[in-house]
Amino acid sequence: MAKVELPRPQRTTLGMAVDAFFSDRALSAATRRTYGATYRAMLEAFGAEAGLSELTSAKLHRWITARWGQSAPATWNARLTALRVLTGYCQRQGWLTRDPTKAFEHRRMPRDDTRAISFEELDALWSRGEVPLREKLLWRMLYATAARASEVLAVNVEDLDLARKRATITGKGGNREVIVWDAATARLLPRYLGSQPRTCEDLL
Repeated sequence: MAKVELPRPQRTTLGMAVDAFFSDRALSAATRRTYGATYRAMLEAFGAEAGLSELTSAKLHRWITARWGQSAPATWNARLTALRVLTGYCQRQGWLTRDPTKAFEHRRMPRDDTRAISFEELDALWSRGEVPLREKLLWRMLYATAARASEVLAVNVEDLDLARKRATITGKGGNREVIVWDAATARLLPRYLGSQPRTCEDLL
């Protein structure tokens, strides 16, 4: 996609800002859909020719409240995030001098404990004879460490410290972190170490 020429700060319209944002960012398809739905609604409400300086905090708050005020917290938060991403982009380009959404608040997401599976239920699942050892080990390690599956599967075997039930992983952002597991996980690990595979992904 050809890069949109950035408009001059004193004459930046909402339509120009949205076009420039999408041409200047590498976004996933899901993120592009979410942001696109929010920005299309903005363009319908204010018009593509509306100057960014005209979109005051009061106007934007009235609009987002009227449009998504009665929606579920997750929807409200997603639309507010999209709006803030756009205004933040405009600030970095020098098209806005301040964030008109600064006073807007995300909504608290209610807890739903009915979706949580108790440890007793999980332990019964892990103990079933028909469940392969591969799954038992992976599930128990993920539960014990709260690490991501991709992080656990990418662990090098030499990074495993079996004696202390711990390992070094590469976490989010490339940071090196230490995970620690329980005795049940520790009992399963040695059964997979005979062939000395390169990573836990090979191991599991």
